[in-house]
Amino acid sequence: MSITPSPQLIHWNHMKKLPLILLSAALSFTLRAADPAPAPDDGFVSLFNGKDLSGWVNVNTWQGVKGRKDTWGVSNEVITCTGQPTGFIRSDKHYENFVLELEWRHLKAAGNSGVFVWASPKPAGAYAKAVEVQILDLGYTDQVAKGGGKTDWFTCHGDVFAIHGMRMIPFSPTAPNPDSSMRSFPSENRTRRTPEWNHYRITALNGVVLLAVNGKEVSGGYNCSVRKGYLSLESEGSPIEFRNIRIKEWPSTNPKPEEIAPLADAGLNAGVAGEFLIAAQDKSIAGVTLLVRLYEFDPRLADAPATLVDKLELANVGHTTGKDTTVKFALGAKVAVKADRRYYVTVHGYSEGKLESNDHYVYFGTPEKGDLAHVFTDGKNTAVKFTGKRLK
Repeated sequence: MSITPSPQLIHWNHMKKLPLILLSAALSFTLRAADPAPAPDDGFVSLFNGKDLSGWVNVNTWQGVKGRKDTWGVSNEVITCTGQPTGFIRSDKHYENFVLELEWRHLKAAGNSGVFVWASPKPAGAYAKAVEVQILDLGYTDQVAKGGGKTDWFTCHGDVFAIHGMRMIPFSPTAPNPDSSMRSFPSENRTRRTPEWNHYRITALNGVVLLAVNGKEVSGGYNCSVRKGYLSLESEGSPIEFRNIRIKEWPSTNPKPEEIAPLADAGLNAGVAGEFLIAAQDKSIAGVTLLVRLYEFDPRLADAPATLVDKLELANVGHTTGKDTTVKFALGAKVAVKADRRYYVTVHGYSEGKLESNDHYVYFGTPEKGDLAHVFTDGKNTAVKFTGKRLK
């Protein structure tokens, strides 16, 4: 497969909107439309070895969770996805300028999925901040219409749009709904109905994303606010398969720091640093022991309790009315942080060796109300403050 300018890359009325240097780069590096059957020396490398999910990170779907079937698997050189729960897996490295090719097929009518381009490593809701390249079975339109919903705001032929804080200017035609104005509609309907395989080629360069469906470029966008990040495959309620995932990278065009998605913590140990403030106006106290606890919670298991992963006791904390008392702490430095978990800190004070005694304090944390403080561990110590309040 040779690299040549593609005359059908973007309609001329779209081209006029692009800065000249960006347009030139996009035209120079875009692959001419073609179905798979690549030459072996065309510069592409595989992102899937056909045997396991090496090179991919499970972000927020089932993996080794007791009583749950793993969301992602491998069978007959195909990546399988059950669609349950909603979430995604991501590449283990950032990508900036590239051509990504893959094949996909839904296993049920009305199936829903997608590919995330330049994605953040952690979920925003169930999914990532990214450009989404939609993967919908043709039966999805029928399902929405049967349920009485509107069908003019999407297509099943390769919509491209920004999600969860990403910004993008779509190539026309675009969705008519103002709420979906950043959604690029395909210029031609080319998707095959399940169980047939479909081929996507996603070109990403200098903040421009272009999608070719089964051999022809049809949709995309430009001026993306992030132009370097992870690649992700989406689980969204229905079984789907992926195969022949490969990528060809081009040299960097030096994105600004704000145009690069954050790096994942990759399981780094990440402690929590904090402090407790006993306000000057509070009653004088002596001999109080502070119990600090760090909990790990799987947000996918609403019926499961949080797990205590570290704790710390600070004995003989005193306070005198008329002067603020600040007590600093650090814990969790040896906790291996998991990207698909949430972490909370609680702080309680007690005297006379009884946590439930009348002489009992709860330290209310920020940023959440109540005695649970949600801490975000991104490969560095997270600071959190607590304000003490005596319970009568």
